[in-house]
Amino acid sequence: RVVVRTRCWRARTHDGGFEIRADEFIRFRRSQCLRHSAEVAVSGIVVAGCGVVSPAGWGMIPFCETLARGIPLPWREMSRPEWKCPFPTRAGPGGSLPPAVLSHPRLRRASAISRHATAAAVEAVGGDAAAVKEGSLRLGIVSSVMAGGVSYSRRFFQETLENPATASPLVFSETVFNAPASHVAAVLE
Repeated sequence: RVVVRTRCWRARTHDGGFEIRADEFIRFRRSQCLRHSAEVAVSGIVVAGCGVVSPAGWGMIPFCETLARGIPLPWREMSRPEWKCPFPTRAGPGGSLPPAVLSHPRLRRASAISRHATAAAVEAVGGDAAAVKEGSLRLGIVSSVMAGGVSYSRRFFQETLENPATASPLVFSETVFNAPASHVAAVLE
């Protein structure tokens, strides 16, 4: 049994066309749900919260307000080393204040993707964070990352190629794709 509990927000783009719904961001496809293995005993999956970090700001409220306005956020050009042309991008979270969880000592040197994932996870867990910490509520963390800590990976491998003696071991831990999930687990421990 798969239970998905989300709120539904709708917005239209500035030209009145394409409709965006928050519940479209979470999809469970029956053909991908393989629970027949004898090694796995799953009674149900419950998505009980949602957390967002976007160019609109930290949290679901600024995200939904931006969608409701229907006006695209401004672009800026970003240049990359050894790239001839800059590419358009939107800036990281702005506007609202970052959540207090980002003051956690573990996140001091963490990459942006790890800080963003932790902030979104803590927002999604919400008031249940205390129950997770005391162990009365079990929580599974599923982290799906497409690019990982790209800036940290580039920096580490550039240092390694230029002079292996100067490659920072502090940066290496953020090059691993499960780094965001590791930080989330540590903060919710």
